[in-house]
Amino acid sequence: GLSTANQLIKKHNIPIVLIDKATSIGGNSIKASSGINGAHTLTQEQLKVEDTPDLFFNDTKKSAKDKGSEELMNKLALDSHLAIEWLQQEFDIKLDLLAQLGGHSAPRTHRSSGKLPPGFEIVSKLSANLKTLAEEKPDLVKIQLESKVTDIKVDDNNNVVGVEYTDKEGNTQVIATKHVVFCSGGFSFSKEMLAKYAPHTVDLPTTNGEQTTGDGQKILDRLG
Repeated sequence: GLSTANQLIKKHNIPIVLIDKATSIGGNSIKASSGINGAHTLTQEQLKVEDTPDLFFNDTKKSAKDKGSEELMNKLALDSHLAIEWLQQEFDIKLDLLAQLGGHSAPRTHRSSGKLPPGFEIVSKLSANLKTLAEEKPDLVKIQLESKVTDIKVDDNNNVVGVEYTDKEGNTQVIATKHVVFCSGGFSFSKEMLAKYAPHTVDLPTTNGEQTTGDGQKILDRLG
């Protein structure tokens, strides 16, 4: 969500409204402590690590045990280096250290030298930049915290025409728009969702935050 919002504003000057039901931006990503994976990156080149998108794809496919979308795995493997270079060049995030984690054939998990955990560093930088843009360009950037999306309005032809949400005062609001990007996380904190999609995990503990309840997935499911 932060990546999309920053890119739309910085590169295309397209106005955005970021809606988050939590009291602060970050989700589970802010807790990520290992790093961000990428193959054929500048950091790997500088540290003389040999890695390719094909190797990344094969590692991912193998660890997925033939479950999941090969198209998405290939997208991840091919374009991961672009995401890392974007963070380095646009936000001055070093990502200059590498680790080889489970399932990887080469060191490809990037983090920065320094004391900040990678998830916190990345989310903080992107969030701070968006908040600055919101102050400088209030006509282009609005951040709605403690606001929960409840529905997507569509017309008779199934085209998106609006986003309905409940604001922090409990009032129902509608934003007229033809464009919506869902970045709503998983559902591992929801017993109801786990019972439906992964019943064998219902009684397991989770490190997921309380916000991880699959609200976006429910709306998208309802929309077909």
